[in-house]
Amino acid sequence: MKELKRRKIYKILFDDIKDHLFAYFIILILLNLIIIKLPYTVESPGGLINVEDRLSNIEYESTGSFNETYVTSRKGSVLNLIMAKILPNWDIIPNSDIVSDGETMEDTNNRYIIQLYEGISNSTYVAYNKANVPLNITSESNYVYYVDELANTTLKVGDKILSYDDIDFTSYDTMGTYLNTKQPGDIIHIKVLRNGTNIDTTSTMIDYNGRTIIGILVSSIYSYENNPNIQYTYKSSESGSSGGLMLTLAIYDALTEDDITHGLTISGTGTIDRLGNVGEIAGVKYKLAGAVKSHADVFLVPTENYEEAMQVKEDNNYDIQIIEAKTFDQVLEELAKLEN
Repeated sequence: MKELKRRKIYKILFDDIKDHLFAYFIILILLNLIIIKLPYTVESPGGLINVEDRLSNIEYESTGSFNETYVTSRKGSVLNLIMAKILPNWDIIPNSDIVSDGETMEDTNNRYIIQLYEGISNSTYVAYNKANVPLNITSESNYVYYVDELANTTLKVGDKILSYDDIDFTSYDTMGTYLNTKQPGDIIHIKVLRNGTNIDTTSTMIDYNGRTIIGILVSSIYSYENNPNIQYTYKSSESGSSGGLMLTLAIYDALTEDDITHGLTISGTGTIDRLGNVGEIAGVKYKLAGAVKSHADVFLVPTENYEEAMQVKEDNNYDIQIIEAKTFDQVLEELAKLEN
């Protein structure tokens, strides 16, 4: 009896597959178009992120807005690659053009996340200092930013350093002083936080042009105790430091009584360091296109990207004011000239 029931079930399933074979075939093709990933990234224009909407505990609100611009990046699925061949301003970028030699896409993505942390830290520091609001460092976190191909280590990009040779990490300067006492061939045991888990790693000191080093670069990220305690919220899908300038402007505007937006929708891009210098970014043509699409009045762009932005504006007849950004102070001077 059980065998008879089993045969009936198999027959029903077989008949169903046979009757809907074409539909299943189409579904299989669509799944392959979406799931299969090729070694490419598809980039296209993004839009605007109103930074003030991401800030909490602000002192003063603006009549206009400061907006980060971004590039929309998609994984190289077959479907996305086909779309990039059809749609304007969708470009196919080989992953080999994005990833440094000897690294993986995971390394690159982890570095982008560190850059986001660094950008937020620098923006907070510059904005509070320029607004003459006290800012106290409460902690320092150090992340492995780059691992040289010559390094003999199990450290990975993105690792947060917790301790070294059972010495609790306090600052990279202190760790550097300790490492300076070591010789080539000495093994250092470094505990790190990786993907939410404590990991024990080892690094063998190497000789590099007469210097004894591990062969890594480290990024120091500072946390602060603020009053008012303005905080920035970001999405887990976001990364990179190109929003640093706009975040600095938004925090500064929220700390000061004068409304430096002048009621305008101000967009832009650019990294910022702790001295207030604005740095180069990638993907300016996508960011400018996204700003225009979102009807921004102004687009701030780093000096290194200014000529490209002006050429893109001319080629596409964009109706937007472009301002070259060199330093935070210089940008404030340019914004003071704007009229609504």
